[in-house]
Amino acid sequence: LSRYAAFPLLHVDTGWKFREMYEFRDRTAKAYGCELLVHKNPEGVAMGINPFVHGSAKHTDIMKTEGLKQALNKYG
Repeated sequence: LSRYAAFPLLHVDTGWKFREMYEFRDRTAKAYGCELLVHKNPEGVAMGINPFVHGSAKHTDIMKTEGLKQALNKYG
């Protein structure tokens, strides 16, 4: 995979994945020699945004959509 990926892999992390998913992500990136960028929306984390208290629409907007925009601005 690393010989085909001309750019790093990006994971926009909401903090709501199973531990095994994070382990798989890290193991797979390492096995294929891929650079892995992980970004979590710090404002969303500071506000304690989660899908149960704030609803899935707000959680998705703040942690996924805004998180992706932040990551693209940060990493290009």
